[in-house]
Amino acid sequence: MSQDITLENHISLIQIELQKNDFKRALDLCLVALDSFPSNPKLLINCGNIFKILGNSSRAEDYYKKSLDYFESKEAYNNLSVIYIESNKNEEAIDMARKAIEIDPGYEDAFYNLSLAQHRQEDFNNAIKNADVCLNMNTNHDKCMLLRYRISQDICDWKSLEHHEEKIDSYIGNGEEHPFLNISRTKNEEINLKVAKTWFVKNITNHSRHKISNIDKKIRVGYICGELRNHPTFHLLKNIFKFHNRIDFNIYIFSYNHDDKCLKDIKQNVDEFIDITTKNNLETTTILKSYDLDILIDLSILIPNNRMQALETKPARLIISYLGYPGTSGADFYDYIITDEIVTPESSQKYYTEKFLYMPGCYQINDGVRKFDKLKTKKSDYEISPDTSVLASFNQAFKIDRAIFDCWLKILYTCENTVLWLLEENELMKKNIHDYAEKNDIKKERIIFMKRLNREDHIERLKHVRLALDTRIYNGHTTTTDALQCAVPVICLEGEHFASRVSMSLLKNLKLEDLVASSYEDYVTLSKKLLTNDSYYQQIKNKLTDEGNIKEFYDTEANVKNLEMLLKSVSMN
Repeated sequence: MSQDITLENHISLIQIELQKNDFKRALDLCLVALDSFPSNPKLLINCGNIFKILGNSSRAEDYYKKSLDYFESKEAYNNLSVIYIESNKNEEAIDMARKAIEIDPGYEDAFYNLSLAQHRQEDFNNAIKNADVCLNMNTNHDKCMLLRYRISQDICDWKSLEHHEEKIDSYIGNGEEHPFLNISRTKNEEINLKVAKTWFVKNITNHSRHKISNIDKKIRVGYICGELRNHPTFHLLKNIFKFHNRIDFNIYIFSYNHDDKCLKDIKQNVDEFIDITTKNNLETTTILKSYDLDILIDLSILIPNNRMQALETKPARLIISYLGYPGTSGADFYDYIITDEIVTPESSQKYYTEKFLYMPGCYQINDGVRKFDKLKTKKSDYEISPDTSVLASFNQAFKIDRAIFDCWLKILYTCENTVLWLLEENELMKKNIHDYAEKNDIKKERIIFMKRLNREDHIERLKHVRLALDTRIYNGHTTTTDALQCAVPVICLEGEHFASRVSMSLLKNLKLEDLVASSYEDYVTLSKKLLTNDSYYQQIKNKLTDEGNIKEFYDTEANVKNLEMLLKSVSMN
């Protein structure tokens, strides 16, 4: 029968189903067409595209590669580039994008993918070059403009950020801006919600929802995470699992992109550890459904290579967002977000698609091990004189904006015997920061870029810091916690959305409200006071080391019990 249908008719029927978003029917028709036209590149690429939409990237890759056996298509090469970017195979992605460009030197999307893969590799010079090529071809290439903005954040090119701000604002509501980018550039919760909701609608495919019925008396809780490695999220939650109540709970971990060296203690404290690193979204969905979970806690919402596509099928009775993303997902399948009354006051509920589950203190469960042990190093080991006061911000470059950096320069200007330690991210960032400082009468030698270290050495270095300076729109999370655990005071600004209120929550729960500044001027004044008033400084240090003051904050076991009470309450409901 299909032999009587022309290729054009096959393609037309497939397109009708695609327009109706009936991807499974479209796939069936595509496979039928291939029975009659097995070497047709267009059908093979169509089949790959549909498998990609359905979350089966490995099958999509197979069909794109097969199409190239018959015809060297720029679309097939470019689509393979997308798949490799999503699976963090950036070298392969670069190779595919370049092959697409060889076929068509004016192929905007291939230049975008090339730039994106280079950005993932932190090859900023080439990423900028190829993003600019794309934008010179098409100034309205919204994905590339958003990428170019993020690159500018990563290298602290504030002039470029300000130049592109109006253009970026025009994309609000079109579904292209990633929510993570939005919360790092604006504190407006209404805009944060709009961006998150439209991104979800555009980027997460709707599936039929799975119904769960658990007859087991135990509450079956799954954690899904892509950051069980030397990563801030891991350092926050690594001790949670050993305190879980295993009488009332079955605990499962679904993990991807992990480091086996970090897993020994975790594995022995859960009922089962399931590696989903190599699983596509469809396979992940099937695995999750098989566990009949009462609650699934997503610790890695919206990170690169997240599993939102699998979670959208509702593979657990309740799905909860926690720790990994300080804001709303905009999605309708997250039932709750675990938070606290400081980072998300009740007035913020209208800007969230998730209901609030309030922890009684800070929403973060912080590692209970304090770092007050004796120093093993001297300032001279870091080429700093003993009488020099060290300011530090070990936050990522994208969190540093012009407004907060201006505050830091004022502090350096008014307190002469000081230096500022920043995390060394890339050479362009260093140059831009140093150039800006010297234009504002601060010698570049006073801003010192420190290399990334293993965690033990990082903590040791941090103990030499007199005062930690928090960022403005997107606070330090684990970064702030690290400083406080070393009894290093942290200065922060009052925030207006979740990402800018995290440090405030940490400080207030440590009874250090004095370190929360209400304005830029207050921020500078407080910093100067902590640098010059030794008596006041010691008062703050005492609060950070006094067991009576900090015991509750660092009581991981008690905080896990608080978490379990929340999980029990929503499970019963």
